[in-house]
Amino acid sequence: VPQLTLHTTADPLVPVQHESTYADVVRRAGTNSLLRQAFVDRWGHCSFTPAELVAGLEALRHRVESGRWASVAQPPALQASASAILYSSM
Repeated sequence: VPQLTLHTTADPLVPVQHESTYADVVRRAGTNSLLRQAFVDRWGHCSFTPAELVAGLEALRHRVESGRWASVAQPPALQASASAILYSSM
C-alpha cells in the first residue's frame, strides 16, 4: 500500500531520525517504491497547516490513482500544492 509520511523537522515528541529508521525497515522489506517521506521545516509535533495536509493527501491520491509518485511527493511540488490550496481559499 502506498504511504506518504509527513514529519516536522523539530518534533519534540518523535525525533525526525525515526523517519530514517522507518525508511530502513521499508527498504529491507523490498517495498521502498511505495514509500515517500516529506518534511516540514517547523517546530512542533504534527504542526502541519491544513493546506499541507491536503497537499499530502492529494499526492497520495495521485499515487493510488496513477500507480506512480512522479514528482508529486517531492518537497517543491508539495509546497507549491500547499501554497496553491492556501491562496485559493483566501
